[in-house]
Amino acid sequence: MGMFDRFFGKTIKKMEGVSQCNKKDMYHCEEYSFSAYCPHGWIMHTQDLPPHILVMFYDPLCAEDNINIAVNRIFRKRSIEELKDALTLNALGFGGRIRSLKRTKVDNVEAVELICELQKQIYKQIIFEKWSYEYILTCTARINNFKACEPIFDEFLQSFKFEHVTDDAEIHYFSGVSYQQKGLYEEAEKEYLKAIELNLSLIHI
Repeated sequence: MGMFDRFFGKTIKKMEGVSQCNKKDMYHCEEYSFSAYCPHGWIMHTQDLPPHILVMFYDPLCAEDNINIAVNRIFRKRSIEELKDALTLNALGFGGRIRSLKRTKVDNVEAVELICELQKQIYKQIIFEKWSYEYILTCTARINNFKACEPIFDEFLQSFKFEHVTDDAEIHYFSGVSYQQKGLYEEAEKEYLKAIELNLSLIHI
């Protein structure tokens, strides 16, 4: 049984938290203070998702073409090079073939973008950190449909915006506390890897 069978099943239209996106619809997340464009005509799913996944959008004709947003708490900030290394190791660990790996920006936040071929799919994944959280945006499509989906993916990624929240919370969170001394650093590393592995596992349909 594939990932979508487990989480969506065959009664998608009857499930709560499922709706079809209209033109110009935006997804707003108050908890993490961001918004993003909802792909027109795609299905938005917001409930009964795996841990860390806040929302998933997918083509109603084929759920293998999809986008998801994951958020994970962090206890120390990683450099861009560390994020690059983590993405590379995880992609190769799943047997993927990396097509590109580069620095980019999401709403003026430094990020890493990976494009990887895995089995019969290609995924574009972007990771960045803000406000003591890590954001993972994953766009996946069948190999023969990636070019058709890429404009949808790019419009979604460019639309991702943080809403007006002061950076004081981030400064307060990271100041004056040694999380390594409290033994939370190792736990944070584990949670980080789990979040990335979960996104990759969603590709295995």
